[in-house]
Amino acid sequence: MTKFKTNLFYSFIFNQKGQVCVGFGWGTQPIQLQLSTLYDFQDCYKTIVDDLYEVRRNFWGPTAKWIDNCSNSSGTQSVTIQDWIFSQDISEQPLIGGTAVDGPGCWTFAEWTKWTPYVAKASYKALQALGIGQNELDLSHLFNTDAEPNVEENI
Repeated sequence: MTKFKTNLFYSFIFNQKGQVCVGFGWGTQPIQLQLSTLYDFQDCYKTIVDDLYEVRRNFWGPTAKWIDNCSNSSGTQSVTIQDWIFSQDISEQPLIGGTAVDGPGCWTFAEWTKWTPYVAKASYKALQALGIGQNELDLSHLFNTDAEPNVEENI
């Protein structure tokens, strides 16, 4: 049996589209089992006629043998008896949900364009209150909600 790895995975994606995606699944490398054996073959022989006068002596005499002599053949051979493949290569098999944005297991919980500017403004004011980044970074022009919008009319 060759070595193989099997794994379980989980996925949690929080993306910029306001989606949450969850997934759980498994994967495996191929699982194979091969039943094989090594054979050492023998080269054997039997002398049929050793003496023309006494032909029967090789078969029924006091020194008669079924096989006269054997020697090892030139090499060991591998013989495969059975080859089983229990599982193919499965890289990612989701059981629940998925692992891709806009795929199974994803749902939208909010639209960024509606609430993100308020959170960004509150975060900026909190940093200002803590005295962080006042001189190094001035982003107040991004969050000026008191100014009138500049609308141009085409006549």
